[in-house]
Amino acid sequence: MNLLEFLLIFDLFRFSRKEGRKAPLLLTWKGKK
Repeated sequence: MNLLEFLLIFDLFRFSRKEGRKAPLLLTWKGKK
């Protein structure tokens, strides 16, 4: 795992705590890459 992935996952975690339901959309977006 590189630093960029770590930051992305950390940001997702923070965002999911804040926004609740929107995090899965970001996860599916990451899956498309």
